[in-house]
Amino acid sequence: MSMAVNKDLESGGRRSTSSSNRFQVIDKHSISEPDQKIIMQQMYRFRKRIANARIDVFWLREAGGLTMLVPYLLTHAGSFLEGAHIRVFTKTDGKDNKKINEEQKTMAGILRKFHIDSSDLHILPEFAKPPCKQTYDDFKDKVEKYRIETNRNSTTKAEGTFDNDDLFNLREKTRSFLRASELIREHSSDADLIV
Repeated sequence: MSMAVNKDLESGGRRSTSSSNRFQVIDKHSISEPDQKIIMQQMYRFRKRIANARIDVFWLREAGGLTMLVPYLLTHAGSFLEGAHIRVFTKTDGKDNKKINEEQKTMAGILRKFHIDSSDLHILPEFAKPPCKQTYDDFKDKVEKYRIETNRNSTTKAEGTFDNDDLFNLREKTRSFLRASELIREHSSDADLIV
C-alpha cells in the first residue's frame, strides 16, 4: 500500500496523490513495548531529513580524500543531512603557534579543493597528550574477556583473542585510538554524524 493511500485512509478515506515527505514511514504494526519502539526509531532515523544538521570530520590521517568525500556528498540534495554544516578537526604534532598556523593553512587549502568552507577548521594540538586513566580503565574492562594468558608452547590463538604481547605491540595505536575517542566525546557529543 502506498504512502498516499495510507494517509488517505487515516484522513477519513479521501484519496490524494500528494506526499509531503517521501521518506515518511508508516508503521504496519502497533509496537507496544518501549524497547521495540526505540529499535524502530533507530531503524528509520536516516529516512527523515535532519534540519540544521552538523557533520564532524576527524581527519587524523591522510586517506586519499575519502574521509572528506563522504560528508561532502551527504550534504547534497536527497540526503538525510542535506545542507548540513561540516566541521573539520585535525591533529598537529607541533606545539608552537607557527607550526599550527602552517598546518591550518595547508588544511584550509585542502578543504578549498573539496569546495568545503574552511571557516570551521579546528586544529587539535592536544592530540599528543596521553588518554586519561579513566579511559584506559574503561578500555581494559571492555577487552578483558578477550585476553588470554601468553602460552609459549602454543603458537595459535583462538580467533578474536589477544595476549599481553599483542597488547604491548599495539600500545601506540591503542593510545592513539583512546585519545581520539576522548576528543570525539569532548568536541562532537552533539553532532549528527561523526566521520
